[in-house]
Amino acid sequence: MRKIFLIFLLASCFINMHASRTFSTGLDEISLDGTWTVKDFEFGMGMWKPSFRILLVDPLPDPQQLTKDAYPVRIPGCVRQALIEANKIPHPYIEEQAKQSLWVEEKEWWFVRYFDVPDNWKGKLVTLECNMVNYRADVWINQVWIGVTEGNYLRLKMGAENALKYGEKNIITIRMRPPENSTHSIPDLWFMSSRNDPTLQRRNWVTPTNPQNGEFLISSCLFGWDWGTHIVPIGILQPIKLVARNRLQLDGPFMITRNISSDNNAELDFSVSVLNQGNEIHHGIVDLKIHQKGKTQTLLQKSWQVEVPAESTVKLSDSILLANAKLWWPVRLGEQLLYEMDISLRDDAGILSDNAVESFGVRTLQKVANEDPHWLDGIELPESEMVDGEYNWTFVINGKKVFTQGANWIPIDAMLDTHPERYRYILRLGAAAGVNLLRVWGEGLYETDDFYNLCDSLGIMVWQDFWIGSYTPAQSQESSWKAVITNIKRTRNHPSLVLYCGGNEFDASRPDRKQQLDKLIELCERYDPTRDFHKASPHGADEHGGMGIIKQSERSRVYKRYISEGGYYQVWPPRSDMLSFMREEHLFPIYGNEDRLGYRSLKLIKEPAKNEKLYGVARNLDELIHIEALRGVIGWQAQLENTRLEKYKVSGCLFWGFNDIWPLASDHMIFYNGTAKPNYFAFKKAGLPLLATASQQYEVLKPGELYDLSVCLINDYFDSKNDLHVEATIFMGEKGDIVYQKQFSGSVPANGTNCIGKLDWVIPAEPKQHNFLLRLDLFNSNNKFISRNEYTCMIGDENRNSVSGGFFGEYHNWSKNEILPTIKKFPDKMKQLEEKNFLISYKNTSQNIIMGLETLITNLPEGVRFYIDENYIHLTPGEEITLNASLQISERAQIHGPIELIIQTDGWNVKRVIQKKKLNIES
Repeated sequence: MRKIFLIFLLASCFINMHASRTFSTGLDEISLDGTWTVKDFEFGMGMWKPSFRILLVDPLPDPQQLTKDAYPVRIPGCVRQALIEANKIPHPYIEEQAKQSLWVEEKEWWFVRYFDVPDNWKGKLVTLECNMVNYRADVWINQVWIGVTEGNYLRLKMGAENALKYGEKNIITIRMRPPENSTHSIPDLWFMSSRNDPTLQRRNWVTPTNPQNGEFLISSCLFGWDWGTHIVPIGILQPIKLVARNRLQLDGPFMITRNISSDNNAELDFSVSVLNQGNEIHHGIVDLKIHQKGKTQTLLQKSWQVEVPAESTVKLSDSILLANAKLWWPVRLGEQLLYEMDISLRDDAGILSDNAVESFGVRTLQKVANEDPHWLDGIELPESEMVDGEYNWTFVINGKKVFTQGANWIPIDAMLDTHPERYRYILRLGAAAGVNLLRVWGEGLYETDDFYNLCDSLGIMVWQDFWIGSYTPAQSQESSWKAVITNIKRTRNHPSLVLYCGGNEFDASRPDRKQQLDKLIELCERYDPTRDFHKASPHGADEHGGMGIIKQSERSRVYKRYISEGGYYQVWPPRSDMLSFMREEHLFPIYGNEDRLGYRSLKLIKEPAKNEKLYGVARNLDELIHIEALRGVIGWQAQLENTRLEKYKVSGCLFWGFNDIWPLASDHMIFYNGTAKPNYFAFKKAGLPLLATASQQYEVLKPGELYDLSVCLINDYFDSKNDLHVEATIFMGEKGDIVYQKQFSGSVPANGTNCIGKLDWVIPAEPKQHNFLLRLDLFNSNNKFISRNEYTCMIGDENRNSVSGGFFGEYHNWSKNEILPTIKKFPDKMKQLEEKNFLISYKNTSQNIIMGLETLITNLPEGVRFYIDENYIHLTPGEEITLNASLQISERAQIHGPIELIIQTDGWNVKRVIQKKKLNIES
């Protein structure tokens, strides 16, 4: 019996996000999160009133006018969420109902809340702070206007002390407006022109009626993309608070790892700015203490005296030595140990004036040239992408080369619900699959503190795009550069951050783009010289594309030096997830539903005839889901394995994409509600740190040809692996008859690859069945199982065309088998913020091979999360497997008492089986 276990990264499950936020002041704070009221007005009506048929200006509406008949809204949150809860709009994630709430973006919305301020805040500087509002926010406290901010990249920070009533009740009013003409469409000038205008740039995703993408300082994808609809959220989207400080303040603490000696003594460069907002000179003492995160023992302490002139800023810099430092490593390559710097500032009288606590990691980062300088010889590259020559694409962490495997990250929710629990769940899935780098895509967000804190703790490196790809002169340039500075300073202490990039899919050689990039490069070098800056993606032998089975002789042409967007093979989520947002008759058949399907997934309908020829014609929705899964699994597996086999000629493979922004059928790994799709498990298996491969050369094989694939080993560890052996087995047809077996032995160098032999099976000249499964099992010298790799293969005709109606043409005729799960240690009761493990076992008691076996819980309430270590499994007759699974009750769970969970078993040739389990959620 084969057992598979997963270390669930429990230490990161319930990270205290507030205690570990990027810049914690430790000073007096008042949270303004919670319930506000929100009310809509026509544009301008909130500031004007009719009088004798003439509109007269009113400084600010009476609070009763703004709160009467208003809706309650949870902050952080947006208007649409409030309207959904009030049953005023249909949920925009169902069918095409998003179109029914576009009117929300044609109003202005007034948010109101009452709060108290303590009397002892008098004389202090008080700021109103929020990391994300959308879009334009005018703010009043006690009917005194304190400022305006614009754009969801720009932090709201406004002085409030002159408007507050100390020791009394106060009122805050925020008028929120969407971007101007948010719901209007504008023509795609490239599409409408003769296409000879060199000043216009065609973007493949742009349609002739694309909304005003790029006109504003906002995440462009909120106006719609091929995987997302038009939903521009209006609201206060991150925690909002009042912070009281003294006149002498700390700003921008920064810790840089300069060098790490052989005995792990770390040379660090520390800097912090001291601001004096008073009208006379001040002296102060800055104290620094360093300790491991989560521990109290002080490892290093140092103090400095500072003198700061009136209304001035002084920057303090010094070098320090941290002895016996514990290093931060990417996932699977070492620990993710973090430190905290606790900085206090005392004034002339010795009174604490400010305090900052910020985490950092000790690690070095370099970028070096790829191996094999002739890899691209004879390859014609776009001139605009090679204007600066090749980029150094190999990441070196703590002196070790790292092949970066991961995906592109888009906003976690179309309404920008960025609750920490959503990040914890989905990023944990990434780390469990061996995702060691996420590219934060440039038309989305500059990500939140919660995102970065989790990436630090999980060992997921981050490539952070800026928004230059969607930048136009219509945006406020001053605000844009201010947002760049704010976000660099906010994230630069995170060890997970390894690269800055100008943005997504634009020509970096264009004069207008070059001017923007020069400014962006200057700001990055000024505020964070420790990371490389990459102008654009793609650029400098960085590639978008290359999915599927590719012959070894063609890989340099397709893969170039780095794949920053690979994939594009969509995989549908399970049936239960698909039916959560679309009716079955709108999902199947494809033909006749093109418009509805195109609204949720463009890629399904691009080349249906070609896909059907290779993978088969679906007869129902279940088969369509299985066909899409098989297509995606083959493509994802092939691309990741092939790029890893070519390391470090190719130095990384990032798929498009990791997460969904709303419910749809996409080419992303994780469905919107958190379901890990089959391509997630394909990535997880193909990315194992020690793996045997037999890289496919063709999608369809010829009868009678020699099946002579090279059997190779891939090793990501920093030590060599010797005395390994591989058992190769080929199972033919429905019965899974063993038609070929061979063993291979060999070793693989540290962080390298090695081919240890070739298959030598002759494909039958006249096969009775055409589908077969190739399995490679890897064992160590003690015959201990290490990992398994599998390939779904098909025999066709002499021209490599299918003769069985594609893969599923043959599976159509296979029997449906009943496979019953045995569930052990299933919890009968759980509390909030608790996680419990259980086991799911399967034994294939049929006479047939089982393909694509999946285990799901189909009715999870919000905040109840399900993990499983493996899915989408093939079982030969008599084979057994035991899977580790767990349930987690997060802080977002709104249910108490008994619930019934539906555990479903499904597969290509498996009868759907339902089991019900009761769980009591205790308060």
